[in-house]
Amino acid sequence: MMPSRNSSELPRKINSSNIEQGYLYYENYGFAFGLCENEELFLESSKIISLDKILNYDIRLNISIMSALKTLIPSLKFGGDELFFQTIIFVDMPENKYFPITLYYGSSGLTVGGWKDYGKFSEQLSRKINHSIFNLTNDDLQVLIIKLDKSLKEVPLSDFEGQFTHDFGTTVIGYKNGNLIYEEIEPKNVFNKDSEMELDLALAQFLTDLYSEKELNKLRIASKEDRLLIEKKTIEKNLDLIMEWIRKLNSSLAYKVIADEILFHKIKIKKKFIDEILQNTKPKNFPEKDRKKINNFRNFLRSTL
Repeated sequence: MMPSRNSSELPRKINSSNIEQGYLYYENYGFAFGLCENEELFLESSKIISLDKILNYDIRLNISIMSALKTLIPSLKFGGDELFFQTIIFVDMPENKYFPITLYYGSSGLTVGGWKDYGKFSEQLSRKINHSIFNLTNDDLQVLIIKLDKSLKEVPLSDFEGQFTHDFGTTVIGYKNGNLIYEEIEPKNVFNKDSEMELDLALAQFLTDLYSEKELNKLRIASKEDRLLIEKKTIEKNLDLIMEWIRKLNSSLAYKVIADEILFHKIKIKKKFIDEILQNTKPKNFPEKDRKKINNFRNFLRSTL
């Protein structure tokens, strides 16, 4: 299950980081990283939460985490159909809590999962485990993920690359020579401007391409609050280019996607863009379930005039 080290030798207490051994320590939280090659064991785990629910979705952050994992687990392989990679992490929390979680990348992005029972684990490991991620409160779970993210930010990045096949095609994801890689190579359909999910991904990639290497490095180590501020400034600075891209799509849904970003970041924009977005986001053109959000956005835009 963890071939990079003998499971019986996993430390019960992790008091310091040792990147070569795959151990990280950050503010009283210890993490021991390894492969999860036992498919049956992995399938016994259950999804807990996608990291973007706590850390805010950002493809740059996702790739940086994968690159750090490659440093910690040099034998980690990337690539697959609906599952890009899977790892197991033993967590050493305050109050003597010790338990395994899984960190993987699938259809929901970077995701943390766990086990409700440990019947599939070896007897040696089972004796060390005394808790479960399912027993954590929402606050404790959030703290755990933030500590994990911060500990990974201290790890040097390693090159990796793999192909991720999903519902919309195949994407090459990787990190090489200081550059992030995120390229669609086999779309199952021509870019679907009527799919909000595809538009969200396309906008994320468009914004990623706007960052300089210096800005990308800042994003990697930034706190969630600072990262949101950097994203806001990037959208404000490049709104002319973004609107030109949206305009070429000729899709009301594309205007809704950028509208969501403008509303989320509370961005003030030029009157000409306000008029254009209002013209292309009339509530009657959207499903009933989206109209309240559309009206909230339109009211926000009008308030900035």
